[in-house]
Amino acid sequence: LTDKQGLINKDTAAAIIPKAVASDIVSLLNSDKRLMDKESKRMSKISPKDIAILVRTNLQAEQVQQSLSNADIPSYLSKTGSVFDSNEAIDLYTILWAVNHPADKGSIFAALCTSVYNFTSKKIRSIDLDEALFFAWQDRFRLYKEIWNTKGFVSMIMALFHSEEAFLKGNLRLKERGLTNFYHLVELISQASLKQQLSPYYLLKWYNRQLSKDFRDESENELRLESDKKAVAIVTIHKSKGMEYPI
Repeated sequence: LTDKQGLINKDTAAAIIPKAVASDIVSLLNSDKRLMDKESKRMSKISPKDIAILVRTNLQAEQVQQSLSNADIPSYLSKTGSVFDSNEAIDLYTILWAVNHPADKGSIFAALCTSVYNFTSKKIRSIDLDEALFFAWQDRFRLYKEIWNTKGFVSMIMALFHSEEAFLKGNLRLKERGLTNFYHLVELISQASLKQQLSPYYLLKWYNRQLSKDFRDESENELRLESDKKAVAIVTIHKSKGMEYPI
């Protein structure tokens, strides 16, 4: 592994270090070492959520995460990024537009093609050719609009999400990240709606602004995942400034 001078070259080190870090964490998790809570003074076993790994580059972060995955240690890459930049943000905006414009056939079809419904082009065509079937879908979106106007945004979107053909019933391929993004977006939209007392029309205008990096509001919109709370954090040195981790 070393050259004639007894030194390890950069490429070799880059391959060894992530595996060594993962091995060290496995040993730590399996050890008898304990952490003491500052307030309660209680001792607890070390878990992945107590640990952070600082890296200089995104490539290093990915290499470390792969080594942790190989060792069956849960981890996540702590990256800056807004949930409004996700595919789910576009999908949800498309759906809300259709709900607020149920007379627009194209908008309804666009909503049905999102990951919430995941309709195929064949299924869309069958609806397009069956007038009664399309009218049934149009009535659903009209009902969602009525719920939005009378009971508020959250009641409407929960009714839509839990409907028979939406993702909670039929689209099992949607991963945890996608589900979390949808519910995070619902939370942020609901907060804006309540704080600013926005009608559907103005809420859509607000949402449209959030889709642009240049115009969006400052808010708690960073991407997040519930399982991140139980995993090793892999953080760039730049982003770690001001952060504290037990290990």
